[in-house]
Amino acid sequence: ISSKRSSRKRKIITEAIVGDGSDSMRVVWFGQPYISKTLKVGDTVYLSGKVKTDMMGPQLVSPVYEKERAGSTTHTARLVPMYPLTANLTQKQIRYLISQAVKSVNEIKDWLPKSILQENKLMDLPTALAKIHFPDNERVLKQSTNRLKFDELLRLQLKAELSRLDKQSITAPVLDFKEKQIKEFVASLPFTLTNSQKVSAWEILQDIRKPIPMNRLLSGDVGAGKTVVAAMVLYNAILNKHQAVIMAPTEILATQHFKSLSELLDKKGTLGLYTQSQTVISNYKFKSKSKAGRKKEFLQKLENGEIDLAVGTHALISSGVDFAKLGLVVVDEQHRFGVEQR
Repeated sequence: ISSKRSSRKRKIITEAIVGDGSDSMRVVWFGQPYISKTLKVGDTVYLSGKVKTDMMGPQLVSPVYEKERAGSTTHTARLVPMYPLTANLTQKQIRYLISQAVKSVNEIKDWLPKSILQENKLMDLPTALAKIHFPDNERVLKQSTNRLKFDELLRLQLKAELSRLDKQSITAPVLDFKEKQIKEFVASLPFTLTNSQKVSAWEILQDIRKPIPMNRLLSGDVGAGKTVVAAMVLYNAILNKHQAVIMAPTEILATQHFKSLSELLDKKGTLGLYTQSQTVISNYKFKSKSKAGRKKEFLQKLENGEIDLAVGTHALISSGVDFAKLGLVVVDEQHRFGVEQR
């Protein structure tokens, strides 16, 4: 092994000849002169990299190397982890630090009982944490991965179940199904409801009769008739002497909903539109001429219970907006609202 400076780019090139008892191969490193001082003639090393062939035969170019020592290797001759890197950190540095850290895994207490481990054929947590970084083989890697994935999925399920239990402890207003009026509303529509619309509306109407909050996702393509289903249950809330809200992510969409619902629920309640730039109440003329004054009037009527159905954007959940008796909230395109807003 020796280092020399190239004639063209004046880079340091370190070259070595390695043999495994059956044959030999050339190894080349660029710009790493210290290697010729680290590796000595007679050393036993592990090399990992791609083999290239030129006129002089096969050679390894800039391979990862590791001297033989007692115990298992960290960077070569095994399944080797590849970590995301940041400035001034190398894979070898991270692997070395992890190899030191995993010595402490036995101090970690497994949070799963043995019965669950046995039933699901899972590796214990300390072993899984160690083997995910330095697995002995593909089978062990799969076992450690499965254990950590199981933990992640179980935590999600437990969190969801706790959330469900928490919701069951919260009370919601009971909104009875006003069958006669709803049937009259359906009969007055200029079209016939599809079976999916009927089923969706029926399930929602059954849910809002319970004293616990309903949380449903109404899914359908554009033009599938989600608005008429929403109109039915919003009207049912109004019939129960409760206020209702439908929120949209944009002013354009909120305005469209206000127009559609005004036509569908003609004279069946007082509707209001509340966005950043618009304030409208059906069959009402504002006393104030200023934008701020009209907003104040709107909010007073909302708080007094004089508005049955409020349509708007996220402005409806801003501070200072209060309801007299809110019973139902419909959020259109809820994925476009923030987590806290939802």
